[in-house]
Amino acid sequence: MYLKSGLMSFFKVKNIILLIIGAMLIMFGGFVLLSLRLTYIDDWNTFANAKATSPSVFNLILGVVLSICALISRRALFNAEFYSNYFEGDLDGYVTYEELADVTGMSAARVKLQLFIMRPIYLRNVRAVKRDNRRMLELYSKKALCQCRNCGAQIEKRVYFTGVCPYCQGSDLFARVLTDNRVYSISSSVSQGVRRPEFYTKKGLIGRIKGQIIVLCVSLGILLINGFMAIDMIQKYNDEKYFTKLILQGKLRNNSVLLEKQSMMDAVIFALVIIAITLIPLCIMVTRLRAAVNANRCAKCFARCKNPTVDLKSLPFRHTKTSKRIVKSIRHSIRLGYLKNCSIEKHGGTLRVMLAKRVVKDTCPNCGAAIIGAVNEHYQCPYCRKMLMGVVVKR
Repeated sequence: MYLKSGLMSFFKVKNIILLIIGAMLIMFGGFVLLSLRLTYIDDWNTFANAKATSPSVFNLILGVVLSICALISRRALFNAEFYSNYFEGDLDGYVTYEELADVTGMSAARVKLQLFIMRPIYLRNVRAVKRDNRRMLELYSKKALCQCRNCGAQIEKRVYFTGVCPYCQGSDLFARVLTDNRVYSISSSVSQGVRRPEFYTKKGLIGRIKGQIIVLCVSLGILLINGFMAIDMIQKYNDEKYFTKLILQGKLRNNSVLLEKQSMMDAVIFALVIIAITLIPLCIMVTRLRAAVNANRCAKCFARCKNPTVDLKSLPFRHTKTSKRIVKSIRHSIRLGYLKNCSIEKHGGTLRVMLAKRVVKDTCPNCGAAIIGAVNEHYQCPYCRKMLMGVVVKR
């Protein structure tokens, strides 16, 4: 409802194309430059003035720029989807920048800047207004009612998020929302995740963690071997005693110290290239492994909860971590797809993790039938005859 779906699909395809083109340009440009440098290792002037040098440098820079743009755009798409989902779960119709800053772990100024850029590109039905002398976002005009499925009692909006009806003590609570002649319901299926950590994690997460640890160990081994080899070659490069020993033992290749040094420099450059190629994925892998481990810990904590909300203080993070760092860790795991069926929200001035929230659009929350033509505050389902909307006016 708050996303421009067509443009979002276009931008996703565009990012994939940019990443492919960027990777190819980096690969070809880097390969040509490396080949030229190895060919003219002792002749910098020839290397710099070669016809293929300038185009290769341009391709390398262009590939890096395209890849960075694609990665930034991917992050922006994730943020846009996060804001859209958060807006759909809101029941008041107004969201402050400070609230969004808390649930994203960013500053309010950064949130304002993001939304200033995103709203015309990715989002719709959201506008910035000034209310009670505060700048905030007004969502598409909507009305909402919170209700208990067990006894049918109408409850206050803030009670819905506590998960307990004050009348029958039931926890099957939901909200019904009417906006733009459309009806959708917000509820929690937290019972599906009780004692089931896999409900909140990506399929095969444990296997992924084990695989990442194995790849991490292999990468570290490659890194250390090439690092020691490069250090050893650099130490021998200007060691006259070493070359004298090779000459006396007859082990000098082609009987030329110059050729031996060139061979050693080739080996050093090759080792450094391997280190550079290994180091970047290694850093990415470490952050992903950490996010996967955090997701697994959080999922085990969520599986012990029977209420739809979890306080951040009860999560299995170190006590020294601030709320902002915890929020960033959870959002990182969600962005990578390791955590699912959960979101960070702020209710009653407190940051909480909302579990198994379901937003069901255009269907009756009682019988599941399609809702058509809801044009006023009271809508009766033509199939189950349930009065769906006995809504209250937004204040």
